[in-house]
Order: sequence, then structure tokens, then C-alpha cells
Amino acid sequence: MGQWMSSVRSHRRNLARISYPGTAILGPEYQPSHELIEIDVTYRCNLKCIGCNRSCRQASDETRLSPAQLGKFIDESITAGRIWKRIRVLGGEPTTHPDILQMLGSLVEYKGRYNPEVQLEIVSNGFGEEAGAIISNIPKEVIVTNTHKTSVTANRFEDFNLAPQDDARHAITDFRNGCWITEECGLGLTPFGYYHCAVAGGIDRVVGYDLGLKHLPSTERDYGAMTHQMRRLCRWCGHFQSGEKVHTRERRLISELSYSSSWAEAYEQYKAQKPELDMY
Repeated sequence: MGQWMSSVRSHRRNLARISYPGTAILGPEYQPSHELIEIDVTYRCNLKCIGCNRSCRQASDETRLSPAQLGKFIDESITAGRIWKRIRVLGGEPTTHPDILQMLGSLVEYKGRYNPEVQLEIVSNGFGEEAGAIISNIPKEVIVTNTHKTSVTANRFEDFNLAPQDDARHAITDFRNGCWITEECGLGLTPFGYYHCAVAGGIDRVVGYDLGLKHLPSTERDYGAMTHQMRRLCRWCGHFQSGEKVHTRERRLISELSYSSSWAEAYEQYKAQKPELDMY
């Protein structure tokens, strides 16, 4: 617990602000985005970094988003007249998806025909020859963010697997407040549907609440459902501990996994029986 507390001390949230009384007065601190989205196309990864906030190492999974599901997202966006400012593709390691170039091509076509100002981006660890080969063939319309990872331990992450629900300081926390990821990274789309952020989708595939929306959120009711997601899933997420984005250089170098009690139990249950979630 001491190591956990020291890692978040400098960016610790204002507990009064995110308490139930504070939230009742001021409203939630962060809101789901209408303009940004991250698409987790796969939970497969060729590196499986220690501390992965999609649990690719802790709870490996071959589930991936299909080209048809991506097509559904594009169709929904067109029908709803949703003008995305940024669509970011990641995972897992997106270059391991067998149809990734086809899917990026579909996004490029969508950009050209319906949303020329949208920023298309793919995030890759850049690890290995196969990833490099895919990256070299990515359409020029897609920005490649290559993190150039070389090791499962050479990463500075936040302590994702230290759930705030296991910390007595959060006894009266209203988890509808979300965190900086909610606004800076945007909505998340996973093979299981839409979430207020993609990290939440990765949590849900492990804990099995099956909270993903199966259609593009656009109504007050839909965003109310995302508030429910935040209440249920943010309590699991170590990112919630930070009141603002913590720069990479200020994060811990994570060389071994640290689980709070909820996560230790969740991963054991996952290994015993993987949850079945409805697909998007």
C-alpha cells in the first residue's frame, strides 16, 4: 500500500470534490466525449507489457473487432451525422489484427467521403518485424504513433491494477466523476460495444458486467447509460486516482505486477471461467 500511495501522491484527487456531496453540488468532474473515440480492434498483443491497462498480459484474449463491426461504426456515424475530430485505433497491438490494413482503408474512405477534417491515428508498440512491415504499409492519411517499445518492463505506466474501490479513502467517492481519460481520449469502442472510454471496455471484458452499448451513443438516455458505466467500472481503474494526466516521465517504471484485492480475485475468476459478453 505504501508504494501505491507514493506513486499517486503528487497527483492525488481532491476527495471532497469527487465525493457524493461534492458531486451533487458541482456535478461530475469529467463527461464522456462527443467528438473523440478510441477503437480497440484487438486484445491480442505481441509484447504484453507489465501493467497493461487493457489486461493483455494479465488476462490474455484473442477477441477482436471485425471489419463488419467497424463498418457498423462507420454507418452509424454517417447516419447520426457525427463529426468526429479524432478516431484513434489501438488495442492490444493493432498491427496483429489480420485485417488491420483493410480496416484502416475503410476509415480512410470514410474520411474522404464524409469527414475530411477527422484525424485518423493508429497507436503501435512498433515491436518486431511484423509490426514494422504493417506500419510501412499504413495509408498516408493515418498518423502512426509508434511508441517503440523494446521490453515488457521498459514502460512507465500508472498503477492500473490498484483499484480505488479497495482504498478506504474512496469510501464516499462518486465514481461518476470519471477521469482525464474520459475527455482527453474520448469514447471507447470495443468488440463488445461503446464505453465512456476504451480502458473501461477492457475492464468490462475481465469483470463481465456486459455494459457496452450496442449502438452509437447519441441520446440523453445513452449518455445516462455511460454514467452508469462510470459508476460501475471507474471504481476498478487505477487511472481514477489521478486528478489530471500524469506525464510519462512522472510515472513509475513498472517491472512487476501489483494487484489490489479486487483485481487479484477478478483475474482468478477470469482464468477459471472467461465471462461471455454480447458482441457489438
